[in-house]
Amino acid sequence: MAEKDMAAEKDWKIFREWKVEYGKSYPTADEEKRRFETFQQHLREIEAHNSGLDAAYYTKGLNPFSDMTFEQFKLRFLMHEGVNDGLYDSETDEQDVIRQSEGDDQKR
Repeated sequence: MAEKDMAAEKDWKIFREWKVEYGKSYPTADEEKRRFETFQQHLREIEAHNSGLDAAYYTKGLNPFSDMTFEQFKLRFLMHEGVNDGLYDSETDEQDVIRQSEGDDQKR
């Protein structure tokens, strides 16, 4: 198995464990793929930070929002409902966040 394939499989394993830990599920395979790609980006950022000099001051880790882009997080948690400042590429991004948040609300 190529090194890149092994890394991708390791990431999928971490993602699956993370989904169980935080009770995450997605309505479609496409949605899961998009969320995994975002998760991978965050994972790379965490690994880079934690292997650098800044890790002496603090370390980063995964959290319940590791599958969300900053824009999705901002819309869901930092902005008032109905406010759109043009950060989204499409209505789909906003609908994904709304659908996710509705699912989160139902779990409570």
